[in-house]
Amino acid sequence: DVGKFEAESYNLSLPSSANCFELARKYGLEHGASQFQVLLAAYYWALHVATGKSDLVVSTSFHGR
Repeated sequence: DVGKFEAESYNLSLPSSANCFELARKYGLEHGASQFQVLLAAYYWALHVATGKSDLVVSTSFHGR
């Protein structure tokens, strides 16, 4: 039996620029992470700052998984 729960929902868009993506790529290369991982971590941080919550769930889609 799966328990039921209620949660708040937030949508947050981050501004994008070529420089932002290039910086994320370089940071990832320097720290052994992919560009996606760096940007996802930034998204989690932005959600935390916007909501004040530390228990967050983010859903993403992956092709072929």
